[in-house]
Amino acid sequence: MTTNLIVYLPPFYNGVLEMEQLLAAEDAEFNEAAEYNLWIIDQSTITNADESRIREWEKLLQIIPAGTLAQRKMMVIATLRGKGKLNEAKIKMITESFTGDTDAEVTFANSTLRVRILPPDNGEIFLFPDVERALLPLIPAHIRLKVERWYCTWGDIKNNKASWQAVNNDFATWNDVKMWNLEV
Repeated sequence: MTTNLIVYLPPFYNGVLEMEQLLAAEDAEFNEAAEYNLWIIDQSTITNADESRIREWEKLLQIIPAGTLAQRKMMVIATLRGKGKLNEAKIKMITESFTGDTDAEVTFANSTLRVRILPPDNGEIFLFPDVERALLPLIPAHIRLKVERWYCTWGDIKNNKASWQAVNNDFATWNDVKMWNLEV
């Protein structure tokens, strides 16, 4: 964004050297201020923030930095989403900050909170241990947390289905095959 203040002057200032030089100097200052304003706007959101701003968020939230800048941003977002009462919806909201989707299964049995996460289709890379790291401070000490990848492998199909015809009979689409929930 560049300014040209001379266009705002009355026509009788055209050709006055002092005015042209004064406004050229002010133009540079206005352009620098405009760039700084854009930078401030970027820093106001976690997804657009630079590394120094993310470091400030990590210090404020007492997060130990780990991973790439994108992964660190996901951890900050997950930590902010994790404030308040912990329930299934909150756990899914935290996992969504990493995966971009709410495809997570949350179960509780035998003093174990089990969170099974379907990896995102869009190829986005995140670390599953980061999900556990975001959830662990929210879990009461007497409850065990287990975060797992949730997807069906070809080995699972081979070991649990007798033939391709059985797969065809049991699933309507390939997405159903992928989403098949194996009870391990």
